[in-house]
Amino acid sequence: MQQYFFKEKVFGLSEKDLVVESEGNQTDISLKVFFKNGVQRVFSKYLGGIGDGVFITFNIRAENSDNKYEFIQEPFYKNLIKSKWKVYHNDKEIGIFVTKFGVTKDKMVAELTDHTITVSGGKLSKEKKILENEQEIGSVISSRFKMAEEHEIRLDENYDPALLIGLFHVHQTLLSTQ
Repeated sequence: MQQYFFKEKVFGLSEKDLVVESEGNQTDISLKVFFKNGVQRVFSKYLGGIGDGVFITFNIRAENSDNKYEFIQEPFYKNLIKSKWKVYHNDKEIGIFVTKFGVTKDKMVAELTDHTITVSGGKLSKEKKILENEQEIGSVISSRFKMAEEHEIRLDENYDPALLIGLFHVHQTLLSTQ
């Protein structure tokens, strides 16, 4: 298992780059929340608290030296029951990442061209799991301090870490905005 670390603000949709470091303090992956336009930014940042976050629409980019993954959320009027993100790898669509129906959105499934990955764990749970076919391929232990959250991520070496960390970050950002 490879180990990665990053810190982020607990509240809000910060558009600053997050640096994901591997063991030995090497910068391996960058994460970024972004908006497609000004309307999306205003709705998400200033009207997001209305209706349990129904107006929040955000996108995430996860990049390393070899790959770029983008998770583009569908408009809020298409996300009333399930939140959905189209997943792109180097600008080519490879699947969809969707919340499972329930009172809480603590489980999300990525249906990609070659496999299905599940990210699970509740808003207040310290540990989250990344699974493929019910087999654990990664885990995340999060700890809060002051106004930030630190994540320690362990991933199976057979998977692209940018993809798995990007999926986790979409899940974590969605939970933090609910």
